[in-house]
Amino acid sequence: MKLPSIKSLLGRKEIKEHDVYDFRDHPNAVRMSADDQEKIKGILIDLVQMTQSLVKQDNATWRQAWQQAIFVLNPRRLNLLMHYRDAVVDGSLSGLMLQRKLSTIQKVFKITNTAGEEQPEKTKLFKKSWFRQFMYITLDTPYYGHSLIQLGDVIIDENGYRFKNAEVVPREHVMPEFNVIIPYQESLWQNGYDYTVAPFNNWCIPVGEKYDLGLLLKCVPECISIRHMGAFWDKFAELFGMPIRIGKTSSRDPKERSKISDMLSKMGSAAWGLFPDGTEIDIKESTRTDSWMVFDKRIERSENRLAYIILTESMTMKQGSSRSQGEVHNDQKDLVTKSDADMLAEVTNEYLIPLMIRHGFPLEKGDTFVFDDSKQYSPEELAALLTALMGEFDIDENYINKIVQIPVKKKAVQTPKPNTFFPTNFFD
Repeated sequence: MKLPSIKSLLGRKEIKEHDVYDFRDHPNAVRMSADDQEKIKGILIDLVQMTQSLVKQDNATWRQAWQQAIFVLNPRRLNLLMHYRDAVVDGSLSGLMLQRKLSTIQKVFKITNTAGEEQPEKTKLFKKSWFRQFMYITLDTPYYGHSLIQLGDVIIDENGYRFKNAEVVPREHVMPEFNVIIPYQESLWQNGYDYTVAPFNNWCIPVGEKYDLGLLLKCVPECISIRHMGAFWDKFAELFGMPIRIGKTSSRDPKERSKISDMLSKMGSAAWGLFPDGTEIDIKESTRTDSWMVFDKRIERSENRLAYIILTESMTMKQGSSRSQGEVHNDQKDLVTKSDADMLAEVTNEYLIPLMIRHGFPLEKGDTFVFDDSKQYSPEELAALLTALMGEFDIDENYINKIVQIPVKKKAVQTPKPNTFFPTNFFD
């Protein structure tokens, strides 16, 4: 039986019988009394998605959430995921995460057979929007530690086979330590449903280590610091960024003083004001010109640490580094990209392709998803390479057509024309 879209059922008050799989028939389901079954009839898999609260997060609550997530008897990641949600709003962190993911997603891939030969028609099965969604979710796993991916309906049309979509099961409802999905965020894991057995394992793919909390665990303190430093800097600018305006008057009349105070407060960015006779206005400029650096340097330090956590280096995101330093850090970034690509290929080959075969996709045992790691040349490098090779070797024109994607053929050999101006025996 087709597993319903778990995410599509979130927050629904009523679920029709034909919409859902009756989990009471599941072999791992907890047996309940008739009264309890009546109470929860129709909503056994309705994962109630609570409104996400945007509360103030700090290091103390982060440590508490961390402790809750590693509690052996009943681990809870809910509060930790709230910290993660706040952290990924940070522009520096989200940019680093996107850069790392794009480095893998833009790589060329193909499907090969047991002989290592590319299968173009089978490769086309993966060049669809659902697989791009699958790649994005899979590559999110290093940050969160674990992802449970649910695939949509199988669609067969003139474009061939494809899944409708790929989406992540809300992490608040997944307890990877016990391989279960829980219907409510507060549910015990004993009341959850094992996603490693049918019907779940025909539509869901777990990715990542069950006890891994992800790189975001290390990023949260830096994002909290950045957020606080930004708020402190705004307060500092509010207090000391503008010159202080001081009004002096010899009048003791409370009405006059109130009028001066009101005028000073309403001046805003205007450089004028109408004051009573005898009033002096003094502008006090800030004497410190580098006070802002304490905030800027702290934010910069946190952003560098985020780069080290996500990319294991920082110079590819910064300007001003030397070429030699940049090349070393770029090599380190390539190692991270290769690691992500290997993870994606392993998940695709070990879980996704066998699942696709079970659903009737035109694939067979031995088909393998691989990335094309051959060196990619720039147009200038390719032209120089072909010129050098053609000076010593004969290169198949079909190969050149494939590489440059321009129809080419061998140049015709021109024979010299006979000299008709002078007769052949002119110099005899």
